[in-house]
Amino acid sequence: MKILGYEISRSQPIPITEERASIQDYLSYFGIPLSTNGSNVTYDTSLTISAVYRAVNVISDSIASLPLEPYKLIDDRFVVDVTSKHYNLLNVEPNPLYSKFNFWRALVSNVILQGNGYAYIERANNGDPIKLTLMDPDAITIYVSKDVVKYKVSGAEGFIAACDMIHLLNYTKNGYSGISTIEYGSRVLGIAQAADKTAKGFFENGGNMSGIVQVEGRITPEKAALMKAAWNTAFSPYRDGTTPGGIAVMEAGTTYTPISMDPASAQLLESRKWNVTEVARLFGVSPAKLFSLENLAYNSLEHNNIDFLQTTLRPWLEKIENELARKLFRPSVRSTEVAKFNEDGILRADLETKAAYLSKVIDAGLMTLNEGRKQLGLPSMKNGDVIIVKSGNQPLDKLLNPNVQKDVRKKEK
Repeated sequence: MKILGYEISRSQPIPITEERASIQDYLSYFGIPLSTNGSNVTYDTSLTISAVYRAVNVISDSIASLPLEPYKLIDDRFVVDVTSKHYNLLNVEPNPLYSKFNFWRALVSNVILQGNGYAYIERANNGDPIKLTLMDPDAITIYVSKDVVKYKVSGAEGFIAACDMIHLLNYTKNGYSGISTIEYGSRVLGIAQAADKTAKGFFENGGNMSGIVQVEGRITPEKAALMKAAWNTAFSPYRDGTTPGGIAVMEAGTTYTPISMDPASAQLLESRKWNVTEVARLFGVSPAKLFSLENLAYNSLEHNNIDFLQTTLRPWLEKIENELARKLFRPSVRSTEVAKFNEDGILRADLETKAAYLSKVIDAGLMTLNEGRKQLGLPSMKNGDVIIVKSGNQPLDKLLNPNVQKDVRKKEK
């Protein structure tokens, strides 16, 4: 069979003992409702909430912007292997259709919004991966038989083996099927949507509240309709494309009684600010990353980046690195070849902390000057590969060999 133009023939159907046709079936199995209080919250409608849109983008964009490089064990340490057959696949172009940035951005977004992210691994005849193709989560069905996981694409015959499918999961209860953040956050997101709709209706109505126009005595339906039309014309100016505000002319004995709370009483602005905090909590990001800066001092922005890396991104990076180690590399080379994200890009703005770190490790003899200059993007310098320590910044071999020190002193005399 062919999937997206790629021939898949290695996988064969297996006996089915458990099937989850969709995320909806999986949630229903555990008694988890898809929505709350009738709110129609989906991964598409949730993106209309600015805080959700920003939260999804800040996570996916941050991960996609980090270099993802293959490392190889040389001597006793892992170094970047630019000659690796995986380098172009991971760090440049997973597929001719899209760049590395767009690939990982879309894959991570699928995980957050739909619970699962899939990428099919196309391999050469010798088994080496040559392409990574994004798959639509809605078109994938997961089949499980004992300890074997298989994937089926809607409309295609046969199965895809687990080793040929990169599968990133969001929150999961069974270890092989993820649950969308949107599903668990439907109540919070429903409230946020309601607040946005209330604000939209208030401003579209020229900032006026709903109410009742009361007249003395009886009134005919025709006259009531005319009065209502006149009132709407005066106080719903956006319908006519005019400016906000208006003046209503009322007959004697006519009174107006508001029947809705004003924004101050309803705490509209406060609730919308609180919604940002709730969304930030739901997606595991700092409110500062959603541009809620009320309680954030400027001098703490750099530390906020460090916290963002440690508490938000690190679990994501570990998840991706583990999946690549399982699916992309052969079992025989997993101990000597790995793929890791370079996290320096997140901390690039924290120059003072980075300078202090490099100074300490160089003075302690843990890194050479050239290794430190390489991290700063500077060219190597002559004699910069000699390890030095803080004691007078002397070469380490002289400090470890007292006889060399004595010979130097004799020559100086």
